[in-house]
Amino acid sequence: MANKYSLSYSDELKIHSIFEDKGWLIDNTNKCSLYNRFRERCQELNDEERDLFYNLSLNFRWVTLNEYIDLLSKLLVKVVTNYNISAQHIYVYPIKKEGDHNSVKSADVISYLCKATHIKHIDKLSNKTFKIVTQYTDLIPKHKSVNKPFIVLDDYIGSGRYALCVAEELIKRGIPKSNIIICSLFISENGAKAIEEAGFLIEYVEKVENIINKLSPKDIKLLSEIEKSLSVDEEFSFGYNRSGNLVSLIRTPNNTLPVFWYKNSSRLANAPFERRKEK
Repeated sequence: MANKYSLSYSDELKIHSIFEDKGWLIDNTNKCSLYNRFRERCQELNDEERDLFYNLSLNFRWVTLNEYIDLLSKLLVKVVTNYNISAQHIYVYPIKKEGDHNSVKSADVISYLCKATHIKHIDKLSNKTFKIVTQYTDLIPKHKSVNKPFIVLDDYIGSGRYALCVAEELIKRGIPKSNIIICSLFISENGAKAIEEAGFLIEYVEKVENIINKLSPKDIKLLSEIEKSLSVDEEFSFGYNRSGNLVSLIRTPNNTLPVFWYKNSSRLANAPFERRKEK
């Protein structure tokens, strides 16, 4: 599908202003740069839709890999402090279901960063050794102690369903529910509610609001029309589980509004924070 609308001089100024405000690189040289992807998405929207997209973009959070260590440090300090963990060895388990252990996920990346040298430079963490557990076969009997905290970690939790499935698998493998601390750098409002209601301990650095709750009926209708024009699958409407998030990390969560990431193979225009449709 070709771009439908041209950008006015006013549009170009607005896009430039958004990128300056967000600190995003204005790169007009590389065809696939975020800047040009953003422009392409705008060209798929009419004036009214485009204005909504601009406003949503001002609230969008793009978390780069460079920020991960500082965010992880804050998270680990919270866990050690809030749960008064005096043990030297702390066990970390990436949030991955048993059937996904042959796949590489963001949970693997954030868990490995617990071993980063930077962690040792923080007083609260300097005497801690974070042991990464990657296989269920490593769990029993090594981690069965009632007094041993067990961090279950990811960089982002969306609906909370996947994290809860992993937690339940751990319980079946012998880890007491009271030991499990579900941790994430970012968590959606929907996910935090689901995990809290399930009675699990939870820690995070930032809760990502559901922007749908703040939009007018007119804007929600506009978003729906945008999604229809982009051929967004129903399950991702307003973000998976209608999470309405405005965030991108190593990879953009499907809980984020599709206008920022959705692209299927039949479209020519690029999405700004593309998460290609998987078949």
